[in-house]
Amino acid sequence: MITLEQLISAWKTTPTLHQFQPPATESEIEKVESALNARLPPVFRELYRFSNGLALSGGQLTVHPLFENNATGSVETGSLLSMSDQLRE
Repeated sequence: MITLEQLISAWKTTPTLHQFQPPATESEIEKVESALNARLPPVFRELYRFSNGLALSGGQLTVHPLFENNATGSVETGSLLSMSDQLRE
């Protein structure tokens, strides 16, 4: 079975196919976990510590960022946190 570490290494060898974001900080991960009232699985935490959102294979697979704050400080749509709110409704 391939590990996330091996996947990340493979993704890094083909940067023209993939778009990565800066990593999420531990405080950002904890903020989202607090808002969700749940701890993210370890593999998700590892993925977000690598890249807080990414697009693989030219955008064919997207991992949304934990959250995106707009100028007013509210959480924008398209993030993990906003999508979890939509699922609850």
